[in-house]
Amino acid sequence: MFVGGAFAKFLSLNARCLEDGEYYLAGQIFALSFVHGGPTLKCLSDVCYNGIVKGVQNVNASVNDVCDYDLRISLEKLLNASNVQEAEDIINDAKIDLLFDMAGTFQVIKTTSDIENLVQKTVNWYVLGRAQAAYESFKEGLHTLGVMDSILQYPQVMREAFCFKTDTLTLTDFDDMFSVARVCEGSNRGEVENLVLSHWQDSMQDCKEESAEITLSGILFFVSGCKNLPPPLGLSCHISFLHEPDEKSGILSRFPKASTCSCTVYLPVIHKTYE
Repeated sequence: MFVGGAFAKFLSLNARCLEDGEYYLAGQIFALSFVHGGPTLKCLSDVCYNGIVKGVQNVNASVNDVCDYDLRISLEKLLNASNVQEAEDIINDAKIDLLFDMAGTFQVIKTTSDIENLVQKTVNWYVLGRAQAAYESFKEGLHTLGVMDSILQYPQVMREAFCFKTDTLTLTDFDDMFSVARVCEGSNRGEVENLVLSHWQDSMQDCKEESAEITLSGILFFVSGCKNLPPPLGLSCHISFLHEPDEKSGILSRFPKASTCSCTVYLPVIHKTYE
């Protein structure tokens, strides 16, 4: 149903999926994940998203968006042809005239401008146009709970929920997600927790360095199952402490544990030094 890189997906026409209404269901899944605060599926390419907002007939794709490697190479060679004769030789050698017939873009090439026009129209058809029925069904699914209406009303804001963007998880963002479950202040355990939290903060400072083996996003994934910045409705994580011995071994844990269901990290309390 989808083609392209992990963070640059396009809809690909699959006749069986279209007949079975699976593109509609996919749109519903995207919409429900967004509305209910789940990890929104930030995998659509910008061109794909623009096709959803504006209609595939009103959007231009690029040769780089063509998922078929051999076809992409042939179109790149054609686009870089220096003259008409070279372009015709490439078309004959690569046997891509059949593709032009299928796309309805075949034309007599007289100038280099004709070459650019031919390639652009063919790319638009191959990447977007031939899957138009899939896009329309997917958009119908996105109408679930008013998500498509919001996309049309606020396209740039909603883009962040559907298109991948490299976001740097800052230490401030990370700290804001965590609350601490403390025992009574002034107790012996309270003093131990203060020491552990001090080491925890030092460790987080180290993790934000580019050379660190463990990253903030890696720790967030360990605690919550979320690798990137939290979903639209936010994420609440918790810090607790392993004061009690393990039920099986009967000894205090030397390593942190986590529950991704409750988004809680349990820190060991037996270490006296940061190292």
